Amino acid sequence: MKLSDLFIASATTGLTDQRDDGAMPAGQNGPHGDPETPVRCTSHWLILFLEAYRQSGETQFEDASARCLHYLKSREARPMGAAFFHRKNPKKDFSNGVMGQAWTIEALVQAHRHWGDDDALQTAEDLFNLHPYNKDVQCWSVVNVDGSIRGFDTTFNHQLWFASMGCRLMNAGVESVKKTTIHFIDHIESNIDLYPDGVIQHRPYGYARRDSPRKTTGQLVHRLKEKLRPNRALYSHSLGYHGFNAYAIAVIKTVLPDHALFRSDTYKKSVELYQNGCIEKGMGDTKFGYPYNPPGIEAAVSIEKAGFLTDDEKKSLAGRWLQNQFTHSFNFKTRRMERNTPDPVTLQARLYELYSLDSFEYEIEMPAD
Repeated sequence: MKLSDLFIASATTGLTDQRDDGAMPAGQNGPHGDPETPVRCTSHWLILFLEAYRQSGETQFEDASARCLHYLKSREARPMGAAFFHRKNPKKDFSNGVMGQAWTIEALVQAHRHWGDDDALQTAEDLFNLHPYNKDVQCWSVVNVDGSIRGFDTTFNHQLWFASMGCRLMNAGVESVKKTTIHFIDHIESNIDLYPDGVIQHRPYGYARRDSPRKTTGQLVHRLKEKLRPNRALYSHSLGYHGFNAYAIAVIKTVLPDHALFRSDTYKKSVELYQNGCIEKGMGDTKFGYPYNPPGIEAAVSIEKAGFLTDDEKKSLAGRWLQNQFTHSFNFKTRRMERNTPDPVTLQARLYELYSLDSFEYEIEMPAD
């Protein structure tokens, strides 16, 4: 089955899930188990529906995407005019760090790209610039739903995605985000740590914690856990998120292809690992891989953007990873990404990441039954 046909069929299933106000069903942030508002998945579906419209020309998808945008502009989605309201866990911030905001910025930028919606782009720019940036640690702070500042978001992949959305904004002609975005990207190499096989560490030593007791303690605890846990839980966590990191880097590369980062061994090694069969097998063994992140999709996007592979190598390798994703996660009867996951609502919405592919000309083999 062609990937484009499969994608359109899957997008069709979402049409019946949309509320009258445009909101899509809310998930639970995968294995993290955080009850979410509809904002995250509606942001994803806005893009998913738009791509389905581009692939098919069917106006029902464009109309559904417009309804998603209507919801994101509502007071329910952004109740206090500051950060968007992403999750409900009272023990955590309701904005889901800078990550939640990055997802909504992404949707707003795509709305501007498609409809020329200047209000959507202005909201995305204002939202990005609400987040204070610290040059000393190359890190944006979390903004709460009420506009107050919570402190650094110390999860590296959150920061990386936020920077990639800065690139999306730059690509849309927004100059005000350029200075901080470029500064962050200039320091990615010094803030990223790889395992020997090229997997990006989920929490690099000392990130946003330089010259502090917390840094020293964090380093010691991280190394001790690595030695004591025979199943290498931290490595498994990192493996599941590797594609998530690599995808954000691929987005940056589309906007800044000549940046020094993309001539580095760090970048090359982080993409070359997709040729490693052990990595393919391991991705199926971590709950942060196929059950939550769509690593097959993320790998395919990263592979397509790589400048050191031939076109044939890219096509073959990306196709293999896409097949892995659909074999593991896709229900070919219901046309939904809902298999082997604790959060089928979110996983289905994350099919939207396919929109970053250069081409939908891939064949996906369906199971015999």
